[in-house]
Amino acid sequence: MFRYLTIKKEASVEQIIEKSRFIAHVKPVETREEADEFFVKIRSEYRNATHNVPALVIGEKCELQWASDDGEPQGTSGPPILQMLVSEGITNIAVMVTRYFGGIKLGTGGLVRAYTNSVKLALEAAEICEVRERNVLFIKLDYTYLGK
Repeated sequence: MFRYLTIKKEASVEQIIEKSRFIAHVKPVETREEADEFFVKIRSEYRNATHNVPALVIGEKCELQWASDDGEPQGTSGPPILQMLVSEGITNIAVMVTRYFGGIKLGTGGLVRAYTNSVKLALEAAEICEVRERNVLFIKLDYTYLGK
């Protein structure tokens, strides 16, 4: 029985859009604490970046959702990432997109496209997978019943 979609492994990808450098990091997580540790690690690694935009979705039915724009214009980075993850049904994931501003303003639509496209590339690298419910049965029987 199908339960939910998530990712197999941690991954990161990088792309340049209008001279701005976008680095998307994704990691499978089970708890908010795991996600927060991941965010702290990425922020410390890229502390000189212009923006470190986080988002997370946790729970079989996407019960816990959170995102931040981290200084980008409101609604142009974190919320679109979160909306994309929820609409595609991907959960138990933490995402951080790091941006180094390249001097060319992208506008609100350009920012939305840049951030969501970066996350899509990272999801491909991390390999989306299904989590299914399975039952494993162990049966112990006498050797004389084996042929029956």
